[in-house]
Amino acid sequence: MRSHTQRLMVCAASFAALCMGLAGCGSNTASTGGDSGEVVNLTYMHRLPDSEGMTLVKDIVAKWNKDHPNIQVKATKFDGAAQDMIKKLETDVKAGNAPDLAQVGYAEVPEVFTKGLLEDVTEEAAKYKSDFAEGPYSMMQVDGKTYGLPQDTGPLVYFYNQKAFDELGIKVPQNQG
Repeated sequence: MRSHTQRLMVCAASFAALCMGLAGCGSNTASTGGDSGEVVNLTYMHRLPDSEGMTLVKDIVAKWNKDHPNIQVKATKFDGAAQDMIKKLETDVKAGNAPDLAQVGYAEVPEVFTKGLLEDVTEEAAKYKSDFAEGPYSMMQVDGKTYGLPQDTGPLVYFYNQKAFDELGIKVPQNQG
């Protein structure tokens, strides 16, 4: 039988794969379920911009909730600086009411790790490792253990000014390496 944390991580990893990475912040606030057919409710805190022209978190969550009726996500946008969100997470973890998932930037991962706000999710995260480039995935690891999934893998397209390259005599690389 899976533990609460394992069930939570399976749900979280699935949602994270859809959103392309969430840093895990496990708590015991989610209802248990998964294997039993009960609805699992996950809380998710983020600081994503949700600007016009972007895919909005609320739209991603709505699609997720529609497609996964047994795993329901409630997203909360934290409107503040990264450091303020970390303080809130730290306070919420100590009080026992942390969100099940929290998305923090790569730069904040060392701090939230040092403060003990992340759980070892190595076994569950390994199932999704091939979905990410090695560099970003390794940024979620400390001493061989994985504590979250990457948010992204970097730029997909680079633009350049052909005229400026020509004037400077720079040739555009023809390989991907």
